[in-house]
Amino acid sequence: MRKNRSGLPKGLCWITDRHGKRRLRFFGKGFTTYLQAPYGSADFAAEYAAAQERSEAVRKVHKPIRAERTIPGSISALVASYIELVLPLKQPGTKAARLGLLNRF
Repeated sequence: MRKNRSGLPKGLCWITDRHGKRRLRFFGKGFTTYLQAPYGSADFAAEYAAAQERSEAVRKVHKPIRAERTIPGSISALVASYIELVLPLKQPGTKAARLGLLNRF
């Protein structure tokens, strides 16, 4: 299991809630949840695995914008055509940075 700077597995961090209680929170792509089980227990491992699976499921449901899903002449159509025609010609680092910007836009 890969760990981040705090020593927790990937996607986890300690959060202090509004009542002052420290809780573990899982941040996935399009999905976030609090983990209830104590850190390091067998229940925690099962809960963490379930959170990762749910995050992957949410990620697979999301489909990127394509030209057939847009209205011709709209900004969405312009972005979709740029992603399909120009972005494949760019270097991987540039591609990732621009795709992130365009998806937020």
